[in-house]
Amino acid sequence: MRVAVCLSILCFFAPTCGLLAGDTKKAIPAADAIAAAEKLVKDVFKDEYVRTDDASKRAFAQKLLENARSTNDDEAARYVLFLEAIELAGQVGDLNRAFNAADELAAEFAVNGSKLKAPAIEKAAASVSASEAKGLVELALSTVYDAVAADDYDSAARIIKAVDSAARKSKNLSVFSRSRGLAEDLDKLKSRYQKAQAAIATLESNPDDAEANLLAGKHLCFVKGEWNRGLSMLVKGSDASLRVLARQEMEIKDANTERLALADGWYELAAAEILKTQLQLRAYRWYKAALPDATGLSKAKVDKRLAELENVAIAQGEWAWMHAEISKRIREGRVKKWETVGGAFSRETFEDVPPEGAILIGFRYTTINNGRHPGFIQPIWRMARSEVYGQAYGTLEKGAKVEETKAKPGYAVGSIYTRGGGGFDALKPIYMRLTDSGLDTNDRYEGPHIGGQGGGEGTFGGGGHPIVGLHGKMSGKERKIDALSIVTLTSPLKRRE
Repeated sequence: MRVAVCLSILCFFAPTCGLLAGDTKKAIPAADAIAAAEKLVKDVFKDEYVRTDDASKRAFAQKLLENARSTNDDEAARYVLFLEAIELAGQVGDLNRAFNAADELAAEFAVNGSKLKAPAIEKAAASVSASEAKGLVELALSTVYDAVAADDYDSAARIIKAVDSAARKSKNLSVFSRSRGLAEDLDKLKSRYQKAQAAIATLESNPDDAEANLLAGKHLCFVKGEWNRGLSMLVKGSDASLRVLARQEMEIKDANTERLALADGWYELAAAEILKTQLQLRAYRWYKAALPDATGLSKAKVDKRLAELENVAIAQGEWAWMHAEISKRIREGRVKKWETVGGAFSRETFEDVPPEGAILIGFRYTTINNGRHPGFIQPIWRMARSEVYGQAYGTLEKGAKVEETKAKPGYAVGSIYTRGGGGFDALKPIYMRLTDSGLDTNDRYEGPHIGGQGGGEGTFGGGGHPIVGLHGKMSGKERKIDALSIVTLTSPLKRRE
């Protein structure tokens, strides 16, 4: 049992521990191959390139991204298609799509993801509206940490400058303060980076130098997330408390109390650090590892800390592997469309399955006819690094109060209860805890009952597979919903690291 648990912990932390052998990224294609590919792409899609409205550019960016993913016989063309998708998405402020494309390109080719994202953020910030500026800032700020972790302080500075411009447009004091604070911290981080580089050089001639081990170890663990290299340095460093914590992690057994103690240690240490992200992420992972065996007050604390750290984990792409896997399965057609309740007389159908790989976490909604029917329905999707509102259905009546039901941090919609007959009478989301294999059907709670009690009933989902799309029936120019159901994966998820 001990061996199995320890191996699972090693596999769980492998991406940040540097345990994966070798660098399998492809070299950037030759310049002449890229030039030829650019010419081909511009020729094939010449009709799309002349369209200048935002809606066309947004659709074209998605088309380029889909072509990049499906092009397997021409590496230069694949490379160029990803770049063009990033460019177009940035022009229309679609940073989710730009970041997805940049992450996929950086995962395959030896390119710097931060350098790809910086110009997209600059373009988006230049044209963002005041109402959307806050969301752009929150999404873009996470990329500053990525740039710092890659020792790319030039890109970090570019991103902060663009973010600062958007923050001013938002007129939100909290957002602007975060932007300003991060700009000030960047100078300190750059200074610490230079000291860490000097410490690493010192260790080449004197590997037991305690102060150099401390500086280098903190930089590798706390900034770059290279824990496997950094922990061994912290164990030899001049900070006694860090030595104890690092040794505990390196010698971890299978006791749940040890996992919880490590989570608490990194969590508390994060409070005193300038750049908290990697420490918070480390704590988040150990809290997740401790959760299955936690009970009573310990479980209550773990739940609270996981909820607090969930947004950090999402912003840092902790769940990006899951969204990439969902996107892959959608492209391969490995999804299930569940039956609908209602819409007996409707013929017009709709389907909303975000191709980037999204997970349903809630709805915005109104009710009509004194609460007897849903009126306006809009899904809330969790993407790889943020949350977005999906396609809206129904009519948002003037003066109507829009309500929102959204999963608690760490949860998602696991099934949907609906009522309907000739039309759509009611909807109720049922939330479940999100895990590395899907959803925990035993850890669940119900959302509000939206609508009345008319028609027949049905519950869709509930097998532990995330909901990755919606489909149903609608009618009229008002896009009135007459039936609604879900799209799920056909098999459990599996983390491949």
